[in-house]
Amino acid sequence: MRKLALMGFFMLLISPMAALADTISFSSNTSSGSNWAMGGSPFPVFTLSSVLTSAQLNSGPLNTGIAGGRIDWTTADGVPLIGSPSDLVIFNPGGTVTVMGDLGSGLVVALFTGSFQNASWTLVTGGAPGQSTFSASFIAGNLNPALFSFLGAGPLSPEVTGTLTATLNGTPSGGSGSVAGATISLNAPTAVPEPAMLTMLGMGLLALAGLSRKKLVSQRNAC
Repeated sequence: MRKLALMGFFMLLISPMAALADTISFSSNTSSGSNWAMGGSPFPVFTLSSVLTSAQLNSGPLNTGIAGGRIDWTTADGVPLIGSPSDLVIFNPGGTVTVMGDLGSGLVVALFTGSFQNASWTLVTGGAPGQSTFSASFIAGNLNPALFSFLGAGPLSPEVTGTLTATLNGTPSGGSGSVAGATISLNAPTAVPEPAMLTMLGMGLLALAGLSRKKLVSQRNAC
């Protein structure tokens, strides 16, 4: 009976290690106070600054309590590929991305900083006139651990990967315009267990082995 109790106790200790990864998303769904610009020739540079309107953990309720939040990214040189003016620009070197916000301390801090690769800016066809999309299929970077508890998450690794996308009012031919919406979706894996937890697990296994040996000796003596 004691063996089963100890086994249950140590299973509880290690259960957080088996938790699935969480998805954290930052979004901007308004053009108010958000803008993009692209300039430079023949290799243009794109910049985006968008008001953070929500942060979300998995499929839970949207959290709009982050004050002073902004989503910003900028690219390295891009190459126009199609048309004149172009309706497709590739930013093969990628660029950098940051999300800022106040989690209630009164200070605006970095919630996420990272870099992205292989971004593209494409004219929307069959949709709203004069709109385009900007997207990057891979981001690597670091989340602020204070964001986890703010969103109600358990211990997660600060190192994350993900994607970014934005819908822009304007075309890849250059100039500037407003942002219809922007999203950064990040995959945050469960944090690596602390050494202390692994030590406790090892001690528990040794204790179980000791109990089993003691029981075996007692049975032999009884015989």
